[in-house]
Amino acid sequence: MIDDIILKSREKWNKRLKKQMEEKNYTQTSFVKELNEKFRKNANEKEFTQATAHGWLNVGTMRGTGKTKIGFPKFENMLLIAELLEVDLGYLIGETDAETFTLENASDFLHLEPEALKRLKRIIEKESIQYVQQEYSTVLNKLLCSEYFERFVESLKELEDIYMRYKDIIPNLSKLNESELNKAYSDHLWQKISDKYGEAILNQAWKHHDSACVDEATFDLTNDENRCADEIGNMPCLDILIKSQRDWQPLKEKSLTLLNEMDNLTNKYGERFLKKFWSSSTENLTLTEEQKKATHRFYNVRSQFNLFLKNPFLFNIESLALLLKEIQRISDKYSNDVLERAWEHHRVREANKDIEKIFSKNECFISEFKKEMSYHRFLVQESLVLLLNDIYPISVDLRNIF
Repeated sequence: MIDDIILKSREKWNKRLKKQMEEKNYTQTSFVKELNEKFRKNANEKEFTQATAHGWLNVGTMRGTGKTKIGFPKFENMLLIAELLEVDLGYLIGETDAETFTLENASDFLHLEPEALKRLKRIIEKESIQYVQQEYSTVLNKLLCSEYFERFVESLKELEDIYMRYKDIIPNLSKLNESELNKAYSDHLWQKISDKYGEAILNQAWKHHDSACVDEATFDLTNDENRCADEIGNMPCLDILIKSQRDWQPLKEKSLTLLNEMDNLTNKYGERFLKKFWSSSTENLTLTEEQKKATHRFYNVRSQFNLFLKNPFLFNIESLALLLKEIQRISDKYSNDVLERAWEHHRVREANKDIEKIFSKNECFISEFKKEMSYHRFLVQESLVLLLNDIYPISVDLRNIF
């Protein structure tokens, strides 16, 4: 544990010391030279050298002899290094990710990255003359205190939401032209239905995607398979089952397990009790120990339904029981081979529908993207105009200049 803490501190020290020196344009030689000039008050004090700085940048590595590791600088020297770099020692050793504890406090309070706050500070301190710095502060205060600044930020947030929604679909959104965007979106949709149905079903659906309907004849189904497919087709919420279960056998086994558990709970505690707790919480109710055990068992069943149907609350208890019984009735009536063929037929039908959606969706993807981005950029522009008019009120309509 201690070794891990020390190792992390070494890594942070080496990385951050190097970063700070580079940002302030120090070489190892110029860095120790300035340290000597600023802090070495006595001629008898030992000078820092380039070799000293090299060691500071490689804490934890083996010395030339290969027998010992380079340690941290003396504590007093670490304080001098932090002072010269204008950062807190805690930042250099990894105690805080902000360069100073004051910056960390401001970052926590405003929920802004330390770098964002540093940029604001850099703007204000851009000029060394005091009154010029005050002018920059005045501008920023006007901007941030305007009642329209919040509206401007909100419009940017809406634009961000739209942009990130499309970027989640196509990660390299900003680098693609129109035809490449269309292809990327098409690939995204294909991957979704491939994950949903599997390659075998998708390939069958693709063969018949231009048909008006993937009917029974396409599969050369037997009479039994046709009848089974018809009965499965009449089951409620077939599309939900198809999305959650690729094969009939697991569907049959899971439904039987859930049906038996529901029957056991109903027989032991009564149907009214189960209905009461199907979609409500027991947190604020006073329950007996027996009732607590019952609700615990029942919630376990409900979580199994959640895995089985993805969203069981689309159903009430009666409709769930009917669905489970219908699955068992059909399973008992037909052989496994017949059931799998009939189930495959329905999955291909659903995949075929999704393939058709790809063509319709893909055509309007670019137009929707352009429309939404243009609209929200316009809102940003409008809010910026209102913000500028509030800070610097004039009678001229500023929108014409954008």
